[in-house]
This record gives sequence, structure tokens and C-alpha cells, in this order.
Amino acid sequence: MFTCLNASCLAALVPAPTLLGVVGTGAAAPEVYLLGLPLLLLGGGAVYCLTRLLASQQREERMLAALAAERRAADQAAAEFSRNQFAAEQAFREQQAANEKQLRQARALLADAVVTLQRLKQE
Repeated sequence: MFTCLNASCLAALVPAPTLLGVVGTGAAAPEVYLLGLPLLLLGGGAVYCLTRLLASQQREERMLAALAAERRAADQAAAEFSRNQFAAEQAFREQQAANEKQLRQARALLADAVVTLQRLKQE
């Protein structure tokens, strides 16, 4: 987002008269000192604010990435639970069908046994 956070960028913001005086004259006028110091402090404050803003933005991006990772993990856990639930229901239905088949076979054997006993009684 911010591409310019070094001293050369701040130097471009400060006008030619600086704390060292008017450029090219070698003389330092008192009003130049009064003008340069607030500009230097303002530039330092701007850098501080920009670095705090950048740190805040990075912290927010890390939090968003962590939330996205938590959401993916929760979605994955929900999908796993759903698959397990479906598999358990399917296994229950298969077991129930096997039990019903076994019950039908047992009833058929019992009916055959009754028929066989009735034949033996008649003979």
C-alpha cells in the first residue's frame, strides 16, 4: 500500500531551506531553523503514523488469515462429521436389512419345520 517510507521520500517533502540553512548560501538564518524543525518533526510524525498504520494493517491481515484458517478448519470438520454421520446411517440401514433378512430366513425355517412335523404326525 505504501511504497515510500524512507528518508529520501521525506527529503522530497522538506523545502530547500533546512536546519543547515538556505541551500547554496552556507548561511543559517534563525527563521530557517524555526521553519525546518517543525517540518522535520512533522515528517518524523508522518513516518511514525505511517509505520503504525502499516503495522495495524498487517496485524489485521494476520487476524483475517487466522479467521479464514479457522473457518476452513471448521468447514472441514463439519464435512467430516457429515460424512461420518452418513456412513453411520448407511451402516445402520444395512445392518437393519441384514437383520430383517435373517428374521425372514428364520421364519421360513420355522415354517418348514412345522410343515415337516405335521407330515410326520400324519404318517
